[in-house]
Amino acid sequence: MSFVRLLGSELERFLARRMARGLVLAVLGIGVLVGVLVFINSNPGPRESGFRATELLSSWGGDIADWSEERPTRETWSRYGWSELYPGLDGIVGGIGMTVALLFGGIVGASFLGAEYRYGTIEQVLLWEPRRHRLMIAKYLVAFIGSALITMFAIACFAAALWPAAVWKGTTAGVDGRFWLDLLSVIGRTGIVAGLFGVIAATVALVTKHTTAAILGMLGYNIAAQIVILAWLQRFLRWDPLQNAAAFITEGDAPKLVKQHGGGGWEEAASHGYLSAGALVALYAVAFAAVGFVVFRRRDVA
Repeated sequence: MSFVRLLGSELERFLARRMARGLVLAVLGIGVLVGVLVFINSNPGPRESGFRATELLSSWGGDIADWSEERPTRETWSRYGWSELYPGLDGIVGGIGMTVALLFGGIVGASFLGAEYRYGTIEQVLLWEPRRHRLMIAKYLVAFIGSALITMFAIACFAAALWPAAVWKGTTAGVDGRFWLDLLSVIGRTGIVAGLFGVIAATVALVTKHTTAAILGMLGYNIAAQIVILAWLQRFLRWDPLQNAAAFITEGDAPKLVKQHGGGGWEEAASHGYLSAGALVALYAVAFAAVGFVVFRRRDVA
């Protein structure tokens, strides 16, 4: 069987699963609920413009009259005397991006490979495609693509649901071509991160033969990592995949912890830019995928 047909069959298997359809419906429902709540609670007045469309990408304050001219940058952030750690486009879309990518990427990636062992279908697939490396490449690609598409759809739904509040009970001042380009780029980078998280979760599910272990592992890391890093592993912060994922999504700086003068503790400073942060997250995903290849090639499928 050609690799294109193999990839197509894996995509069909993914789309046929109730999980994929259920996530899409859940995203639509949550998007409508969020949009209605924001619309109801947006109250413009003499001193308040209501919900600003630019809040989708920037929370640094003020009505932005021209996004192309006043778009937050690392230079403007420093010019006003704020932290040298540039948060990037950390508005609503960027703010929820990492959490949505981790959640959806973990669920999609883990369930896609975990279900193969739960229902015993992996043996059937190997009957007509015994070359395990080709099969794993196809499965990892589908885990990446599925996680990325569902996550981008979710973020786009949230942004679309908030738009009526800006049009009828707020302002769209500042929205121009650059704004839409930035919005699409943030959504796209969120999808990439979700796809990489999907590959990581798929590997954990493959190694443990269990979907729940992968999902709980990723969520557990999300909860415990910051506590452990801040308490004992301060120098690891710059390498933390979650911090780097957030920096890549928002086009901001990845942080590092440095000793304060006088030994009074630790403080955050800029470590590296968003492209380096994205490359680091990709390396983590590649390392996990490499482990998955080794385990799958050497283990009994039963």
